[in-house]
Parts: sequence; C-alpha cells; structure tokens
Amino acid sequence: DLGWTLNTDLWLLDLDDGELRQLTTNPGLDQDPRWLDDGSLAWMRGTDPLWESGPRTISVMDPDRGDAGAVRHLGYDNFFWRWETDGRDIYVLGTRSGYLDLVRLEDSGPVFLTDGGHDYWSLAVAGGRAVMTGAGQTLPSAIFTVELDGRPQQPMTIVDPNRDWADRVGLIA
Repeated sequence: DLGWTLNTDLWLLDLDDGELRQLTTNPGLDQDPRWLDDGSLAWMRGTDPLWESGPRTISVMDPDRGDAGAVRHLGYDNFFWRWETDGRDIYVLGTRSGYLDLVRLEDSGPVFLTDGGHDYWSLAVAGGRAVMTGAGQTLPSAIFTVELDGRPQQPMTIVDPNRDWADRVGLIA
C-alpha cells in the first residue's frame, strides 16, 4: 500500500555519542538530503503526502533546529525529477512545456537554464557546469553540458553515441 510508504523523514546520527535525532516530521516524503556550504541541510520534500508523483520542493533548514525551526522552501508548482547542488546554488531537472529542463531554484523563483527540446534524466554539478544525460526529438540519447552562468542556452552535446545510427536512419535535425 503506497499510503504507508510515502511518509519518509530525515534523521541525523551523532557519530560521537550514537544519538539519533529526527529532523523532519512532514507527512509526505522527505528524501535525498545534501549539505550546503553554510552548514545548512537541503532535501527534497513531497508537498502532497499521498501522491508519490506530486509536486515537490527543495527545503533548506538549520540541522540543529530541524524542521521545527525556520525552513526555506525552494520550488515551483511543478514536478521535478532530480536535484543537485554545488554547495551554494540548487539545481533541479524540472518539467516545463512537456520537457525536463535544467532549473536553478532561487528565493525569487525558478530560473530556467535550458529552453526545452530535450529531456534530461541525470544531473551532476561541478566547476561552474552541469553535466546531464538525456534525449531530444532528433537525438535518442547523449551527454550534455551547460555553463551555469545564469543565461538560458542550448546545451552542448559532449558525447553522442548515436551519431552513426542517426546518419543511417536519416533523422531530420
């Protein structure tokens, strides 16, 4: 029964004394935590406790206070798939116009760094770049990179394992 498995919470284990402390009490899913450079903890939070594929947000908290303290919620009213951080900024692969785009979440709202045409399935962020795997309508699968300088852009294809196949079948670009 999915209703019993969607309530996941975050816990923190003190390695010195073995104390286990519950950080979140959300009735929905809380998962995929990451530490930020300022010592805060960011994680993916489901905003509907009974809907596994429902909208999500990235929440940020002071781990000393847990979600009983001030929690920032970064997101937009849409589903997102994967998320990553460079320790400072938070990036998600979020849906828009039928595609999964690269989005930077800011307090003022989402900033779209790609402008459709591809679906991205995985995301890694480092050195001012995002590297993603995905596909487009004329590119069955590839590895892409995007500079994280804030401007919307078409991702650069860095590995295209389908080049020979695409030439043989004659896809129109």
